[in-house]
Amino acid sequence: MTACTTMCANDNYLVTGSQDTKVKFWDQRVNTCVATFREHSGKVNSVRMSPDSKWVASGSDDGTLKIWDVTANKVLANFSQMNNAPCTCIEFNPQSKALANGSADKTVKYWDLECFQNINVTKPDISGISNIFFSQ
Repeated sequence: MTACTTMCANDNYLVTGSQDTKVKFWDQRVNTCVATFREHSGKVNSVRMSPDSKWVASGSDDGTLKIWDVTANKVLANFSQMNNAPCTCIEFNPQSKALANGSADKTVKYWDLECFQNINVTKPDISGISNIFFSQ
């Protein structure tokens, strides 16, 4: 069962994350799955396409956030969450090479995608983070 989806900027591609731990990349023009990423070990809660449509980010109940290179069909980065808390939401910053993710540990983490490192973690909120949005 599909748990989350995101669209590519040109509307030709769709990315899905599912309870079966897979992230799939679909070509909507021919209604075909063109890539399947299988490296999560828990339900995929969130998927996002980078603003340039070259990368997909996926967050899972397994406590990881993964960055996938769509063209090369491989993982570029594998970030572990504190306390292995499920990654619940993801958003790319449209104005920089960075992204943020929320997690069940009630924090937001901010990641630099040039050096693939964590650059900030918020103090825990009152409850788990369920959505992130960057203003343009």
